[in-house]
Amino acid sequence: GVAAAKGLAQALDVGVLCATSLDVLTAAAAEVGHRGLVLACVDARRGEVFAGVRELDQDGEIVAELLAPALWAPSDLAASLGTLDAATVHAVGDGAQRYGEVLAAATGVEVVTPALSFPPPSTLLRLALARLERGEATVDATSVVPLYMREADAKSNYVQARVDSGAESR
Repeated sequence: GVAAAKGLAQALDVGVLCATSLDVLTAAAAEVGHRGLVLACVDARRGEVFAGVRELDQDGEIVAELLAPALWAPSDLAASLGTLDAATVHAVGDGAQRYGEVLAAATGVEVVTPALSFPPPSTLLRLALARLERGEATVDATSVVPLYMREADAKSNYVQARVDSGAESR
């Protein structure tokens, strides 16, 4: 996604506004009327999720970030959600769908229907337009880099293969 955005921006000689999948999922939850605490949770594979919790006011605006976006084991995320002492935490995203039973162990977690499993492209567009209307500046496409919360599978598999073959000990 980042490579495509950079390529288009460079070809069109325009700037880029950056938003993560968690940003878009949170905005989508606001668009369908969720207020209070929203857990945006993306399946990161390998038994992990990328997730963060934000508080939305009555207008659907983010007023606080209670859990910063990070890589979590679902059980650790559920434990952290339990410390929030909230009546309801609306959980959206494919990670919430996949690990719903684990997350629901925390009091007040409500996994939202599959309609919010993935970040809607239309929400990304509305989010970008709202940011532009507020005067947020775009950045040069060449300065945009992906936000990786863990090492790529290819790199970790390569390192593990070298360790397994004894190449690391030489």
